[in-house]
Amino acid sequence: MLERLVRIENEHARALVYPEQGFQLHAFAVKVDGRWIDVVYGPSDGHEPADRRYGNPVLFPSAGVTTGAEPDRWAHGGRLLPMQQHGWARDAYWHVETIARDAVSAGLRPTTGMRVAFPFDFALHLRYALEGDTLALDAELTNVGAMAFPYALGFHPYLRAPLASDGDRAACVVRLPAGTRLRTPDAWRTIERSPSPARALGAVDAELPGSIVLVETGAAALEVEDPAARLAARVAVEQRAPFQSFPTWVAWTAAPDAPYVCLEPWTDAPNALNRSTTRTIEPGAAHRYRTTISARAL
Repeated sequence: MLERLVRIENEHARALVYPEQGFQLHAFAVKVDGRWIDVVYGPSDGHEPADRRYGNPVLFPSAGVTTGAEPDRWAHGGRLLPMQQHGWARDAYWHVETIARDAVSAGLRPTTGMRVAFPFDFALHLRYALEGDTLALDAELTNVGAMAFPYALGFHPYLRAPLASDGDRAACVVRLPAGTRLRTPDAWRTIERSPSPARALGAVDAELPGSIVLVETGAAALEVEDPAARLAARVAVEQRAPFQSFPTWVAWTAAPDAPYVCLEPWTDAPNALNRSTTRTIEPGAAHRYRTTISARAL
């Protein structure tokens, strides 16, 4: 697999991307105060591990679970169509479009198998580029068909916590903004809303493995801090035109002792395809998104 990875680099940062395997990010490291810091959790040898939890998976055309009349199904045109958790873009073969020293881009078009679950004509293009010490991900979704369609788009960056190899995870902190927290009693068929104050949450807090879904925060970025290493990793989104917004933030980790925390920007809450209020894209329209990953000294 190593020869299929695309390496991009500049004087301040470097990254590994595997376009043919879901346009997955295998690594991102950046220089902070003269030392290289691995920001994104990923496989050290470039091979996909048995546990797929690493990198920055692309969530499309759904984010989170899809639960209709049956689990992993959504209703369209009087039929129940299959849709696995987080969609299938993270599993798909992406066609490389351009490769430069500090950037790589690729595209995804629907296959026959995809159309079984999502019967629409679309073109999704992604581009990773190093901009100084920041890794930028630009996305453009175009409706090339004759009918509008709903979708959810999200990204799932696995930020190392701790950021230093000899760091203390128990000291790492996620700072969550004030907003509205979404919960569900029935696999996101219905949503319960409650005020959520700004707070600092430890990376080992038992609340994180259950996912914290926040909306109405106004936040353009979230961070995980590693005070012992005097470092912070940051995920940011561009909310201004010509870019579409990410109204939903999800904070999650697999377990209190997992070596990462995920701070995920989504366009909607889970089960979006089964809601009439989900974001849609009209024929001929293009929706653009931008996210960045970076690190800084505390």
